[in-house]
Amino acid sequence: MNLFDLLKSEKENGKLLDFNEISIDELKQLHWIEEKFDSEVAELFGVSESKVRYKRKKMGITRKEMIIEDLLLNKDEDSKVLNTTALDRILDQGNIDMLSKAITNFAFRYGPIEDMHANRQLTQENMKELNKFMVNRLAYLFQIIIEQRGIELEFLIRSNALFTSGWDIAEPDDGDNLYLVKQELLKWNK
Repeated sequence: MNLFDLLKSEKENGKLLDFNEISIDELKQLHWIEEKFDSEVAELFGVSESKVRYKRKKMGITRKEMIIEDLLLNKDEDSKVLNTTALDRILDQGNIDMLSKAITNFAFRYGPIEDMHANRQLTQENMKELNKFMVNRLAYLFQIIIEQRGIELEFLIRSNALFTSGWDIAEPDDGDNLYLVKQELLKWNK
């Protein structure tokens, strides 16, 4: 049962639906996935259509933003083709230097290490040495990925994973990258 029908059933069974309590994920589900019009959502919750439209737009749930999100998150065949093409463009032997430096900057430099440097716990020479180490290691990783040297990559990962069993579970942190990409794409479409 989809969300709209579930909420409709709950309402028919006497539950009071409070539009102020609807989450962004629920409103996305109703508008984008289930393709419900603002008027249908308004009727379900007993509010005005303009209130639904205002909240939806305030939450960034517009057709344009949903299309961009679907594109970036590989939700359909067209977006998979575009994302594969982008990967083919960037994962190229000629880009290893750029890839390594950019990822070092994203994953390492703009983190706690930069705070340590700013607080004078690390000298400029320390930072150069650490950055160079990271760039070179990442260059090697990108090289074996681009060259599809899977056996070598699997060995590297499995042999190093042996020493990380006590570490916290990895939690993907996009550093606001998805938001920034969406904003750039929205600018292009104006």
